[in-house]
Amino acid sequence: MLASAVSTAPLELMRQFNALQSTRVQTYRDFERGFDDYITEAKTPAEYERLVEDITQKFASISRDIRAVEQRLRDQDQSEWATMIREIQDLEKMKLRATVNYQMNKLESVFGERDYQGDLEQSQKMIEKITLEIVDKLFALRHDMAELLES
Repeated sequence: MLASAVSTAPLELMRQFNALQSTRVQTYRDFERGFDDYITEAKTPAEYERLVEDITQKFASISRDIRAVEQRLRDQDQSEWATMIREIQDLEKMKLRATVNYQMNKLESVFGERDYQGDLEQSQKMIEKITLEIVDKLFALRHDMAELLES
């Protein structure tokens, strides 16, 4: 009985990670939608600033919770999963930076005097590349989880 409870703990942590990752995906959608609303002037600068503050807090909370899951996995000698989560976290950080860079260049292109079209295309490709890497790592994690459940 105890062995079963111990062996399911890492799976429960991975379920928590998956839930947090889903929340992060939704937060990105909210961020992108809010940015699009601002660009099309459906949001005022003050509304967009509040959105950015809210999104920043959500991302920080998600990252903090995921780091806790990662540490608990390490504490349970699940370093392979913890390492994969760390890699995803690092990719998510890169994606967020690329997204912010894209948005800043887009703002300058729309409201400023400089055209960043080439930079925007490059940033978009970078975001897509990072997103694919994240998806690949998530797929591998979920595959590992499914294998563990089948055994």
